[in-house]
Amino acid sequence: MGGVLNAAAFAAASLLIENLLTDEFLIQLHGAVGPGKLALTGTLSIAGVVLGSIVLAIFPRSIRFNRTKAILDAPRAGLIADLAPTAPNPPAPASAPDLNMSEPRRASKDLGGYGRDGVEDLEGRYVCFRPMFSNPAVINAYEIMIRWDERRACLIFEERNRPDSIHSQIGPVYVPDGRPFMNL
Repeated sequence: MGGVLNAAAFAAASLLIENLLTDEFLIQLHGAVGPGKLALTGTLSIAGVVLGSIVLAIFPRSIRFNRTKAILDAPRAGLIADLAPTAPNPPAPASAPDLNMSEPRRASKDLGGYGRDGVEDLEGRYVCFRPMFSNPAVINAYEIMIRWDERRACLIFEERNRPDSIHSQIGPVYVPDGRPFMNL
């Protein structure tokens, strides 16, 4: 379906290009105006199908790759975290079950079910630019800090240095699986 829609977009672009080209140019290329326009539209439509198919074939594969990589990396990340020398308690004897070796905590499903290893690159300081509600011609700029909260096992955002500080917010971050955006 994506390839067909892309072909339609390319065909529409070819019609625009046809109107910009002179008849003399099309006659020089194909000997006549009609076959020249048909060749141009056909060629660009085929290119649209091919490019649309390639994009659709690669895009879902990259999403599957990222999900598989996250699944494969999760146990390894948990092992590394559990073996870190900064652990506050000494390791338990081999015969006793180790309660610290459990799977790393994950955000709840209503926040996207993400683990810290999957969202570490989102942690940091950001600058938010948005128009003021009272006067859209004035730009309001302030800092947003995103960090992992161990107690809640999720990313937390905090608005800082807002000119209208009475409206500052703090709360959890929703990161949907396989989507290129997050919600504060």
